[in-house]
Amino acid sequence: KVKELTKKNKAQSLIIQTGKPDEKQMQHHIDECRKLNGKCNNEAVGRRLGIDGETAKRWIKDLQLSEYAYNPKHLK
Repeated sequence: KVKELTKKNKAQSLIIQTGKPDEKQMQHHIDECRKLNGKCNNEAVGRRLGIDGETAKRWIKDLQLSEYAYNPKHLK
Protein backbone atom coordinates (compact mmCIF):
# COMPACT_ATOMS: atom_id res chain seq x y z
CA LYS A 1 0.00 0.00 0.00
CA VAL A 2 2.84 2.38 0.86
CA LYS A 3 4.56 1.79 -2.49
CA GLU A 4 1.29 2.39 -4.33
CA LEU A 5 0.68 5.68 -2.55
CA THR A 6 4.29 6.76 -3.10
CA LYS A 7 3.94 6.24 -6.86
CA LYS A 8 0.68 8.17 -6.86
CA ASN A 9 2.23 11.10 -4.97
CA LYS A 10 5.23 11.19 -7.31
CA ALA A 11 2.97 11.28 -10.34
CA GLN A 12 0.90 14.10 -8.84
CA SER A 13 4.00 16.10 -7.92
CA LEU A 14 5.33 15.78 -11.48
CA ILE A 15 2.09 17.21 -12.81
CA ILE A 16 2.37 20.12 -10.39
CA GLN A 17 6.04 20.70 -11.24
CA THR A 18 5.48 20.83 -14.98
CA GLY A 19 3.01 23.66 -14.61
CA LYS A 20 1.04 22.49 -17.61
CA PRO A 21 -1.86 24.92 -18.10
CA ASP A 22 -5.45 23.90 -18.59
CA GLU A 23 -7.45 24.63 -21.74
CA LYS A 24 -8.57 28.16 -20.76
CA GLN A 25 -5.10 29.23 -19.69
CA MET A 26 -3.56 27.85 -22.88
CA GLN A 27 -6.12 29.71 -25.00
CA HIS A 28 -5.13 32.91 -23.22
CA HIS A 29 -1.43 32.28 -23.93
CA ILE A 30 -2.19 31.46 -27.58
CA ASP A 31 -4.17 34.68 -28.01
CA GLU A 32 -1.37 36.72 -26.45
CA CYS A 33 1.23 35.15 -28.78
CA ARG A 34 -0.38 35.30 -32.21
CA LYS A 35 1.63 36.32 -35.26
CA LEU A 36 0.38 38.94 -37.73
CA ASN A 37 -1.05 36.18 -39.95
CA GLY A 38 -3.22 34.97 -37.04
CA LYS A 39 -1.35 31.74 -36.29
CA CYS A 40 0.10 30.84 -32.92
CA ASN A 41 3.79 31.54 -32.26
CA ASN A 42 4.95 28.39 -30.46
CA GLU A 43 8.27 29.88 -29.39
CA ALA A 44 6.55 32.85 -27.73
CA VAL A 45 4.11 30.54 -25.92
CA GLY A 46 7.09 28.47 -24.82
CA ARG A 47 8.90 31.53 -23.45
CA ARG A 48 5.78 32.55 -21.49
CA LEU A 49 5.52 29.07 -19.96
CA GLY A 50 9.26 28.53 -19.51
CA ILE A 51 9.42 25.61 -21.93
CA ASP A 52 10.66 24.88 -25.45
CA GLY A 53 8.54 25.80 -28.47
CA GLU A 54 8.21 22.16 -29.50
CA THR A 55 6.91 21.28 -26.05
CA ALA A 56 4.40 24.13 -26.30
CA LYS A 57 3.24 22.77 -29.66
CA ARG A 58 2.83 19.28 -28.15
CA TRP A 59 0.85 20.67 -25.21
CA ILE A 60 -1.43 22.56 -27.61
CA LYS A 61 -1.98 19.33 -29.53
CA ASP A 62 -2.61 17.37 -26.30
CA LEU A 63 -5.24 19.91 -25.22
CA GLN A 64 -6.87 19.60 -28.66
CA LEU A 65 -6.39 23.29 -29.42
CA SER A 66 -4.57 22.84 -32.73
CA GLU A 67 -7.51 24.11 -34.77
CA TYR A 68 -7.83 27.12 -32.47
CA ALA A 69 -4.12 27.91 -32.60
CA TYR A 70 -3.19 27.31 -36.21
CA ASN A 71 -6.33 28.05 -38.25
CA PRO A 72 -6.87 31.83 -38.32
CA LYS A 73 -10.03 31.46 -40.43
CA HIS A 74 -12.08 30.38 -37.42
CA LEU A 75 -11.37 33.72 -35.68
CA LYS A 76 -13.28 35.77 -38.26
